[in-house]
Amino acid sequence: MQCLIDDALIREEFPESSNATWFNTGIVGVMPKSAVEVLADAIMRFGTGMFYTHPEIDSAIRTLRERLASLISAESPTDICFTRNATEGITIGISNIDFQPGDEIVTSNQEHGALMNPLNYIHRTGRTKLKTFEVFGDPGETLQSVKDQINSKTKLMASSHVSCQTGIRLPVKEMCEIARGVGAYVLIDGAQSVGNIAVNVKDYDCDFYVGNGHKWLCGPKGTSFLYVNPNSTIEPSPTFAALGSFSDDPAKRRSALRFEYGTRDGMLLIGLLAVLDLYAKWNWQQKAGRIKELSTYLKEKLRAVPRCVIHTPEDWDRSSGNTTISMEGYSLGEVGEYLSKDWCIMTRGVPELNAVRISTNYFNTYGEIDKLIEALKALHKKQELGAKS
Repeated sequence: MQCLIDDALIREEFPESSNATWFNTGIVGVMPKSAVEVLADAIMRFGTGMFYTHPEIDSAIRTLRERLASLISAESPTDICFTRNATEGITIGISNIDFQPGDEIVTSNQEHGALMNPLNYIHRTGRTKLKTFEVFGDPGETLQSVKDQINSKTKLMASSHVSCQTGIRLPVKEMCEIARGVGAYVLIDGAQSVGNIAVNVKDYDCDFYVGNGHKWLCGPKGTSFLYVNPNSTIEPSPTFAALGSFSDDPAKRRSALRFEYGTRDGMLLIGLLAVLDLYAKWNWQQKAGRIKELSTYLKEKLRAVPRCVIHTPEDWDRSSGNTTISMEGYSLGEVGEYLSKDWCIMTRGVPELNAVRISTNYFNTYGEIDKLIEALKALHKKQELGAKS
């Protein structure tokens, strides 16, 4: 089946794209119009409905678990529990590890605050030593940096699959093997990977894998999930006893549902399912190919922009739909403001590199990339004229 995602479909499903260019999926994606209509209908029907409507919601949620499990190659839908965002999933995972004085945590030097803040908190309590490995464009160098930091004292290795700073794809399978070799727990933050690149949690054998619904999957805000390895020795804290605490001992349960607790907004999950239904209709299997093609096209065009520094590897297998660039002679604030105010192009700043990040998701177009290149070349021309005057 041919991929149906083209400029006409994008204009229909993402009407705001005619007013502005959204290269900021790395922060939040844009829902397709058809999925929003399904979500709105669900809110009206189930929000005003009686309890007898709940079986329909439960059925949709079961289907969504199956779809997400398939998406990340999990063994069973019960390996998936729903959270409100990746930050919550990270917190659940870390909170259920019994850290003791003398333990060490290893993470990368390119992590988002959602991961770094709880790790720093545990470190400040005096229970652990926090160590970092360096992320390189060359996966071999990254792995050597990981090996240099991990030892028998390592209790947890926690890292992103795709760097939010540079868009570099980390060699997580090999990293997990190294961590497993010393008996460490492993948490992988997939906020920038699920829906962006292929994910196979069975291959990684990590304890936890966190995914977002509202970024690259373009689902409703407030939808996310946490994968829990059914073979993990993690024991849930009473704080995360879940609904099962009313019927059995949650510590004896092995499914991810032992971490899913409290009343959830089922309508939002129906909205995420609606998005996945659309991707299947549009031959979603080709979506990763489109992101790869757009990312490759972008990097090719960026090479022709004077004074543009690309911080993301060119090779797709080492990168992602996130491409980070800086313009010599300009701060990230100047570049970001110029693109947004003068060209209605929305990007995300990367202060660590004085750069901006460009996220090319499936709803972006080659024409939008051409517009960005034109804007960057005009910025360089502006700089040249200023120097001459």
